[in-house]
Formats: sequence, C-alpha cells, structure tokens
Amino acid sequence: MTAAVVRQLAHRMPFTVSHDCIPLITLAQRDLGMSQAQLADLFQTSRRTITRIVASKALPSTFQLHVLARALHPVNPELAARLAAEGNATLEGLGIVQPAAPPPPPPPEPPPVVELPPPVVLAPEPPPRPQPPPRLMVESIVCAAAETMQTTPSAVRDVLRTAFARARGLGMTIEEVDDALSPPPVAAPAQAAVKKIASKRR
Repeated sequence: MTAAVVRQLAHRMPFTVSHDCIPLITLAQRDLGMSQAQLADLFQTSRRTITRIVASKALPSTFQLHVLARALHPVNPELAARLAAEGNATLEGLGIVQPAAPPPPPPPEPPPVVELPPPVVLAPEPPPRPQPPPRLMVESIVCAAAETMQTTPSAVRDVLRTAFARARGLGMTIEEVDDALSPPPVAAPAQAAVKKIASKRR
C-alpha cells in the first residue's frame, strides 16, 4: 500500500480524540483554577464523566476540547492551541484568533535597462565658399561686356562706370536696368513672320 493510498484512507476515516489530550486537560484545569464540578459545567456533562476523563477511562469530544481551548486562550494561548489541535482544529479555525495576514506581494521587478545606441554625430557642413573680392567680380562684368561688344575691357570700363553711375543717380537697381535693357518677348505671329522672311532670304 502506497503512502498516497494511506493518506487518502486516513482522510476518509472519522477523527477520534486520543488519550494525549488528558494531560492537557489537567494542565488547563489547573491554569483556569477550576474544580471538576466547574469543568463539568464547561463541558456540559456530569462530574462523573469528568472523573472518568481525568482517569483516562473516557475521552472528551472534539467540541469539549474546543470549548476548553476557547476558555483557556486568554490565560495560556500556547496550551489552548495544543488543545485545539487535539480536537483537530486550530485557534484561527475556531475564530479564537484572527488568521495571520498574508505576506505582502513582492515588489514589481524593475523594468529592464534598455541601452540606447550612441548618438550619431553628423559631420559639420563645410562653410560656404567665400565670394571673390568686389573688384574681381566687377572685372568679370567688364570682361563679359567687352566680349559682347567684341572689344577690349579697357574700352568698355569707362562706359560701364558712366552707365552705372547714371543708374545709381536715378535710384535704379541692377534688376531694373537689366529688365529695361532686355528685348521684349516676340509675339507668336510676329515670330512666325520673322521666320518666314528669313527662309525666303535663304
């Protein structure tokens, strides 16, 4: 027969009080200062039955052990717990003491540490290329004008200086001068006529 079967059979068998409770009853009677008559009243039985119990000729009921444990608890809690156990109970189960509070739940685990990737360091943009000195830029304008006129830069330098001085005196901007000097757009019919004349000349 296995241990599991033994435990199952023991669970099904009714509980019986053992003679181990007799010395505990005697100690409880002493701590409470009770006579056998008072103990009989507490057990709700006859004095003759108490005499038989003390002499180990009879056994109390589980109810009587519970009653004695309840009366004894204020005087001797440890002995009261042993009497309750002999009656197949506990002080908590009999409502004599409050059950112990359950332990607090464990604290939540801290969140995992997420290692962030190192920041991406972007290379600084190169500084803008510095503009050439104004004298060189003006010289470039003079050369462009000379090339258009098919002459030397020295021949157009004074002409351009005079023209720009006149525009400054009139309060005109370079954009306004450029727009005024640009030829107007040719209308579509006129442009077609120009192309026709040019084709006849060929």
